[in-house]
Amino acid sequence: MNPLQYEKRYHELVVSLDALGTTTVDVHRYQNNDEKYKTNAFWGNKEALKHKDQVLGKVNDEVQGEQKAAAAAARPGADVPRIEALRQAFGVAVHLKNAEVLRRLKPSLMSVHSGKGSPEEIAAVLHLVARYKLYDKAIADQAAAVRGYCDKYIGLDCNGFVGNYALATGRTRKPGDVIPSFAPKSDLRTRIEDVQADDVMVFSDYGHITVIHSIAPLTTGADGKPARDCVVVESSAHNPSKGALTEHGGLQHSTYSIRSVGANKIFSIERPKGEALIQAYIAPLK
Repeated sequence: MNPLQYEKRYHELVVSLDALGTTTVDVHRYQNNDEKYKTNAFWGNKEALKHKDQVLGKVNDEVQGEQKAAAAAARPGADVPRIEALRQAFGVAVHLKNAEVLRRLKPSLMSVHSGKGSPEEIAAVLHLVARYKLYDKAIADQAAAVRGYCDKYIGLDCNGFVGNYALATGRTRKPGDVIPSFAPKSDLRTRIEDVQADDVMVFSDYGHITVIHSIAPLTTGADGKPARDCVVVESSAHNPSKGALTEHGGLQHSTYSIRSVGANKIFSIERPKGEALIQAYIAPLK
């Protein structure tokens, strides 16, 4: 799997609804609910955390219900026939299994509502939203309501996308890892010629991270200096793919152009190609 394929999974995510239906959601907005950003009207989404708490409350209620049902099924009877004893044992196992599945989903509720969710986690949480009917009741169609919930309360921040891509492709980095950890000094690229697909670009102020999907051969730019174009995937408050700063940014891909690298291992890169230079470290994704 490559970065573009992983991006597509977010944009075309199939979610199971209540009963037997499904819908396809587009997880696209930039969302960073870290402590210092969650109240920011542009980057954060404090309302999403309130809705996370609503889902968590319903999960806790269901876990308690399953535990009570398991306890009831396990009550000994007087000389219970073997078939009935087996049925009761099966009932206990089912209720405890359901409770355990729900407990394991709890950490995903925070990840999904704070910009760190994987496609699988987001699909599971949106199924719970449908099951508990925690969407906007004014929308009669459940599929549309779940899509609306996703648009309002679920998104990705930059290391949320790159970290989940790393996990999905068998690497060690995770969505909760701080941005500097993706580009340790010992791993930094020092030549334009050495940059590869699946390398990460970490902005020199450590405020943003992207992953390189593909990279072209080294050429000469219009100014006569070296240039190497690359397709980059990122979740960003800025929209390089559209050349604008939009309300919620987005999960997207665009073409950058790497122009030079200094002795300090910091690359100068057009973001997107033909536009202003940014400064970034480049390192293999591990």
